[in-house]
Amino acid sequence: MNTPRTIKLPTLLTLYLGLSMGLLSVGLLVWSYHTSHMALEQQMLSTFKQRHVIVRDGLQACMREVTLHLDEIGRDRTFQQALQERDENTLLALIEAFPHKNAESALDLLFVLKEDGAIFLNATSPLFGLEDLPGGLKDLSTPAQNESVLEAFHVQGKNLLACVGSVKIKDKKTGRVLGALIGGPVLNSNFGFVEMIRDKAQVMDVVLLHKGEVVAFSCKVDSGVTRTLSNMGRTSDPLELHVADGIVASYQELKVKDSDSPLKVCLSDDGIIWDRLARAFLGKLAVMIIACVLVILLNIFIFRRIISKPVNAMMEYFQSISSGREDPDFREGGIEEFNIIGRAAGDMVKSLRIADKNLVESERKFHALFDNSFQFMGLLDREGRLLETNQASLDAVGCRLEDVQGKFFWETPWWRHDSYQAQLARECVIKAGEGKFTRMDATILNSQDQVRYIDFSIKPIFTKDGQVSVLIPEGRDITEIRDAQQAMRNLRLLLQNILDSMPSIVVGLDVHKNITHWNRQAEYHSGISAEKVKGRSLGETLPEFPLLSDSVNNALETGIIVKNERVVVLTESKARYFDCTVFPLTASEIYGAVVRLDEVTDRVNLEQSIVNTEKMASLGGLAAGMAHEINNPLAGMIQNAQVISNRLSTKLPQNHAAAEACGTSMEAIQQYMDKRGVLRMFASLMKSGGQAARIIDNILMFARDKASIYKPQDLSDLMDRSIKLAAADFRVKTHIDLKKIKIIRDFSEGCTPVPCDPGGMQLVFLNLIKNAAQAIADSPTARTSGVIRLKLAKETDMVRIEIEDNGIGMTEELQKRVFEPFFTTRPTGRGTGLGLSVSFFVVTEDHGGNLTLASQPGKGTVITMRLPLAGKAALPIVDAGG
Repeated sequence: MNTPRTIKLPTLLTLYLGLSMGLLSVGLLVWSYHTSHMALEQQMLSTFKQRHVIVRDGLQACMREVTLHLDEIGRDRTFQQALQERDENTLLALIEAFPHKNAESALDLLFVLKEDGAIFLNATSPLFGLEDLPGGLKDLSTPAQNESVLEAFHVQGKNLLACVGSVKIKDKKTGRVLGALIGGPVLNSNFGFVEMIRDKAQVMDVVLLHKGEVVAFSCKVDSGVTRTLSNMGRTSDPLELHVADGIVASYQELKVKDSDSPLKVCLSDDGIIWDRLARAFLGKLAVMIIACVLVILLNIFIFRRIISKPVNAMMEYFQSISSGREDPDFREGGIEEFNIIGRAAGDMVKSLRIADKNLVESERKFHALFDNSFQFMGLLDREGRLLETNQASLDAVGCRLEDVQGKFFWETPWWRHDSYQAQLARECVIKAGEGKFTRMDATILNSQDQVRYIDFSIKPIFTKDGQVSVLIPEGRDITEIRDAQQAMRNLRLLLQNILDSMPSIVVGLDVHKNITHWNRQAEYHSGISAEKVKGRSLGETLPEFPLLSDSVNNALETGIIVKNERVVVLTESKARYFDCTVFPLTASEIYGAVVRLDEVTDRVNLEQSIVNTEKMASLGGLAAGMAHEINNPLAGMIQNAQVISNRLSTKLPQNHAAAEACGTSMEAIQQYMDKRGVLRMFASLMKSGGQAARIIDNILMFARDKASIYKPQDLSDLMDRSIKLAAADFRVKTHIDLKKIKIIRDFSEGCTPVPCDPGGMQLVFLNLIKNAAQAIADSPTARTSGVIRLKLAKETDMVRIEIEDNGIGMTEELQKRVFEPFFTTRPTGRGTGLGLSVSFFVVTEDHGGNLTLASQPGKGTVITMRLPLAGKAALPIVDAGG
């Protein structure tokens, strides 16, 4: 293994200090040069700005001189006279003879204009070859007096740049405008003009540029200075310093009227100052390098002589510490700071060793708790890699730490059985890595391949600056707890199902007599759900039982079951009866009561019905006995009436013989009896006697035992008898006359007798006809036009009987309950609620048929019965002749 090269601290400090000093010196030198350069540049830029101001002012002075010159010419009386006379020769002579004051006011261009602005005379110097007058001069005829412009002219493809002024010529006496003078010096190749600029600005050279071309210059046109200044004027920004080819230059733009490009004035000076600055900088640099070398050598000497010894002593001390010596000695030197560092290092080493011992002991205790905990515990890094886990976690899945250490937590054997659970574990790790505590219910497959339920969570651990450092996953085996909770839930559900399946109202109360349990029958009775009654009192939820609270108080105080039977609850339709029982709960851990309410309305009605049935059976027996007793004298009366009728007949010879023996004749007797109505009375007596005999026969048939007389019966005859009994019963009990109701008999021909119990079927027909008549009486629309339709027809092996009415009808809710025993819509005392239920039982159970009902409110009801033509197989059938 190669040992890396090392360097001693004194040498490193010396090099560091020397390098720092060198860099500092270079930095100071660069800063000095930069500041000197910036100061010089600002100074020269300010100088050039002042020079450009001088140039602008000189140009304006030139314009003023031109204007004054033109004004002097225009005020000359001789010139005005020649202009009025339009004498061109005189005007040219006066212009040529007019004295020039200086070069700046030279009139290279001169035009004489008429009063209407038209050019009258071109007095321009022949040097410029202006044979044709340039366009645009007409616009210069209108400026005010002494107004000067800088104008560009384009003549024969040449650009002439001139300082042009204009003045108006007026007659001194009349003030009339005679014309105007326009003129001025041309700047193109005007060496005198640029020399004037150079003298006033005190610069080395001047170059005038227009549209990128040199107009005038103070040096040779092909010299390097001219080319350099021309290039600067074309490419550089105005009022900036430009250094090139040993010169310093700057230019300014001057606006030229009627030209799309300004006039650029370039000024230059020599660059010797920049050379001086560079030489001064090189001198400073040499001095600075020599100073840095001397400082470095001095630092090396100082470090070698003063710092090396204590540093070496300190290094030996640290090496002895790193070698493991318990209490090494530190040799103090002459530098107090190093002595302080050495003593502090010794104290720190002692503290670290004590802390190391404490850390080892703390780690031993931690692992003792960590490995012996029955819970599953571990340690993850921020990305979810497993760093550590306890023995309980490893034993749960039968693996070793080496098998899982360094793996992502969701890829460990704890999640091998379910990829979805592994995905959930991964999401929990991600959320915990974001600083969120996560928890979920999970499952693992232990070493015996048994599923265990785990309460799993991951908690993030934060550093002082709030960053997540590690994650702690924890798991607790809750399989037994979960099974116990599930058993408790099942038991509670079973108890609730038992309570809900009970036909009784069951209410649980706590020690404060507030409701804790409320079964389904209680919900059905009160219309209040169990969730809404929790914590409420009985008085709020069952106000129809006002005495129930007293019974609960009595049961709780005495600890004895309190029972109240046949408690009456009045509803809108009928009275209902309940048995109220209160069971006190007096166990040590549970204190309260259970209230059970059993509706016994059906039982009470059944008891009353049994009593009524026994009464009816007694009355039936009495009626049968009375019928037998009445039948004997009635038979004698009918027989004697028939004998009397025979004795009064004119067809028997014995009657004629007896009449003649008495001195009369049968014709006279017949005439007398006819006049007195005796024969009519005898006929009525015979008819009434026959009706009474038939009623007695019906009563006797209704009272007979059905078990012995199942034989074929004519159903139409049974219906007719039932109608007669219903008519007699309605007139007596309800004052409803069945004769006012239209009864339609629709009996098909060919209906054979059906084996049945005549009394039972007559009871069925009687109940159904009475119900139909009652429905018609209750209907306000059908009361005066009631119709009962009786149908009898054969269907294959069945006979169909229909009893239809146009009465009040029934709703769907009533149709669902009409066959329930003791259900009635009539007021108390008007019905027992057994008519349809008994009829249904007789048809279906006794005769093996079926009975259905269809109804619409306000339109009527149709009851359909079907009886087997062969009779019920289980019933004894007796032949009609037997």
